[in-house]
Amino acid sequence: MELDIEDITDSVFVADPKTRRLVSCNSEAEKLVGKPKKKILGMIADQLHPPDVRKRTMDDFRLQAADKKKVSESEVLASGGKRIPVSIKTTLTRLNGKTVLVGIFRDITEQKNAEEEIKYLKEYNENILESDPNPILVMKGSRIEYVNKSFISAFGKTKNHYISKKLNEIMPPDVVPNLKEVLSDYETTKELEIKNKHFSVSSFIVKKAEEEEEEEEVRVGIIMQDVSKRKKAEEELIKSKDRYKTIFSSSRDALMTLVSGGRFTSGNPATLEMFGCRGEKEFASKTPADVSPKLQPDGESSESKAKRMMDTAMKKGSHFFEWTHKKINGKEFPATVLLTRTELEGVPCLLATVRDVTEQKKSEELLRGYGAKLEQDVKRRTEDLIKQNTEVVRKSIDLAEAKKALEDRTRTLDTRMLELEEKNRQLEEFKEFALLRENERMQLREEVERLRKLKE
Repeated sequence: MELDIEDITDSVFVADPKTRRLVSCNSEAEKLVGKPKKKILGMIADQLHPPDVRKRTMDDFRLQAADKKKVSESEVLASGGKRIPVSIKTTLTRLNGKTVLVGIFRDITEQKNAEEEIKYLKEYNENILESDPNPILVMKGSRIEYVNKSFISAFGKTKNHYISKKLNEIMPPDVVPNLKEVLSDYETTKELEIKNKHFSVSSFIVKKAEEEEEEEEVRVGIIMQDVSKRKKAEEELIKSKDRYKTIFSSSRDALMTLVSGGRFTSGNPATLEMFGCRGEKEFASKTPADVSPKLQPDGESSESKAKRMMDTAMKKGSHFFEWTHKKINGKEFPATVLLTRTELEGVPCLLATVRDVTEQKKSEELLRGYGAKLEQDVKRRTEDLIKQNTEVVRKSIDLAEAKKALEDRTRTLDTRMLELEEKNRQLEEFKEFALLRENERMQLREEVERLRKLKE
């Protein structure tokens, strides 16, 4: 049975097996090379191909003729020098009563373009994954198909160590169920501890190339963002908050926080006791003006002065001043206030340290009264001595008696002076006591400042 080459939809070239000269072709062959049949016939088969691929193509023809190779790929040199990629199947057959070499050429330009596009996309996608700073692995079905260099940096080994393995072969047992959950739900993100590091883990679908569209298995990527530093910072923040809360709650001084606008947001137990509040919720509903008389001792409105004091503290970082406060029951009391600028959860605020100085004021008043009385006693006794001495001199009854009386009076004066010195010593001790209390206040202020810096 002889071959009718026009029945073949691919391009067909027929050559003499001895001379390799083309003796026939079909219409599709004319279209392929862009030449009419009369110009094709008589050409040597080699001339169908660009010079740089001729030898390889002819070698493939011989292998196919000997049935040692089924199909080969080459290029056809069309009119205008255009190179067209083709697949070629060559066989010996009979045509018009003669044995000929028949080459069936199929234009694979679209296939080659698709392959190049697929290759480009694969390389492009792999470059993107490879350059990502986060560890990434790609699963095909239940096995690992790809890991990037960031994954190797994070978990060690080599890429070949992970390829084709299952998750339970490379990950801790307690992590695997969570990773599988992430793989099954692309909207799920989990924070996992993997080999002493903390990761935020999510998944994404890896798009198939055209050549893989028929595959049933889906490729899914897992991306692991290292959040170890953030996790450590969060833990340190929690510890810092716990330390602050402990100091805040256990302080014997009244500590309270205020936000912009002058509203209290919290107060420790000492604060609630100082103002007579039933609970922190009641205290947090107040402003400084609510726990102060309408006017301060200098005649300025408590509301306007409080705002001015808070503005000063926010600008300078801290501000210390004296203040008259008022309990919930209306009882007023003197106090010292230290306002320190700080931040709570990123919001600027003020930390107020308030001390009831009622007893201190009483002591100071007592000291002032005692000192005045002491001065009056000294003055009066001095006048008495002068008067007595004048009387002794005036009378001059007896020099010896006068001398003795003077000595007696002098001793009395010495005793009184010793008493005065003793009183003065007591006054100095009280001053030292007051200074000690002031030092304690300054130490607390420094501790608050240190806590503020630590928080920042």
